[in-house]
Amino acid sequence: MNLAPHDQNPSVWDAFPSTPQVIDKHKLIATLADAGMPLALQLNSALRRDASLAHIRAQLEARCDDGAGLCEFEASLLPTLVPAALRDWPVWYIRLPDAGADDVPRLVVQAELSPHLLRDEQDPWNIAQWVSIISKHRPVGWPCDARRIEVDDQAVGWTWSRGQRVGGVLVLFECAGSISVTAYPVDEALFGCLQGGDGASSRHPLFDLRLEEIQAMTRALEDRLVPICLPDVLRLSVLHLGETEERRVSEQNRQLLQDALLRLGPRVRCSLEADGAMGSLDDVAHWWPDGCPREAGQWLWLTVQPDLHLRFLRDGVEGQVIYLPSEEEAPAMTLVLLTSGPHLYTAELPLDDPDLLRMVQAASDARRCRLALVNVRNGRPLTLELDWPTLDFAATQAAGTTSPSLDILEGVEHPYARRQAEALAHSLGTTVDLRRCLVRAAGRLQTSCPRNATGT
Repeated sequence: MNLAPHDQNPSVWDAFPSTPQVIDKHKLIATLADAGMPLALQLNSALRRDASLAHIRAQLEARCDDGAGLCEFEASLLPTLVPAALRDWPVWYIRLPDAGADDVPRLVVQAELSPHLLRDEQDPWNIAQWVSIISKHRPVGWPCDARRIEVDDQAVGWTWSRGQRVGGVLVLFECAGSISVTAYPVDEALFGCLQGGDGASSRHPLFDLRLEEIQAMTRALEDRLVPICLPDVLRLSVLHLGETEERRVSEQNRQLLQDALLRLGPRVRCSLEADGAMGSLDDVAHWWPDGCPREAGQWLWLTVQPDLHLRFLRDGVEGQVIYLPSEEEAPAMTLVLLTSGPHLYTAELPLDDPDLLRMVQAASDARRCRLALVNVRNGRPLTLELDWPTLDFAATQAAGTTSPSLDILEGVEHPYARRQAEALAHSLGTTVDLRRCLVRAAGRLQTSCPRNATGT
């Protein structure tokens, strides 16, 4: 029996004429009982009753090292354990350690799932929307202050789409040799909370902390200097089993898009990175690793996304410095090109900024410049040395009399960078990832997070 609004079931929906629609937990349990679903089972009995359960438990055990986890699937995967009337329901099979036996009765009777936003202690860059099942409230009563189990709402997205159709999610708690069965509503009230959390500005990682603070937290976790979990909170990893209609459609759409892009041939995918800086190391560096020499002179400080930073570390990077005259709407600039396979990173140093022009002149006089490629997640630098060609400053003097470029979004990508990326794409026969950043004089740099503007 389904409980979605289009289902004409007077025992559920007639009692809730208001908006948003709310489904009562007690009526969900009554639906399970009417369908013949037992609310308590011994594990051994359930294994004998449905052989598929052993496979589900084996998959979950292989995925979850600590024995706790959540397996998401359609109820039809347990054909002899779950009655036919519930075969379309989403199921959460939650395995808890034996120490959680006292929590199970309180989890089972909870009336609803409780969404809340909280920074992930294992990933400070992720302010996730967690969906909790609360075992015990603290005196303040907020979900994030309660003893609870929780899961990232994006990890169980299929549950929300299917649960909206049937009205709820069927949950089987396995703990200490027993299985306890319950259900939680998936209704408009829950969807309203989830949608509100999805669009919240407080989900931005820099909403309440500075970039350097988040990087320091990330390094502390990597160096195992802080605990990696909250007390009284069990976060469940999610395993998806079975093929559903929604997943088949999603995979078909993904494959159609991939085929269409392949037919278009090699392309250039452009994205914008956080602003870089040029100046002395004391001016550009928020943090510097112990034991790494602090060399004097000009430094070019560029932030790099973790995937590209790893590629630079693993495969190396080729650097080139070019002086470009103004072309079309792009100003005269110094362009630093960093290449590694199908990745091209360009740092644009516009010569219409007098302060930056003086720093470029200093690097030109020294014929070298130190380069720090900084992992934006943890602030750890990869240092290189760039050969810096001599600049004819007489030819660029007029450029320094104009107002400096303030924002790469307001500026125009220099055609030379696009041509280089297109040539690389045709040479490799694959899509090239072109990443651009605007370099400022160190005193003008503001802490910022990489922007997500992309194009082709």
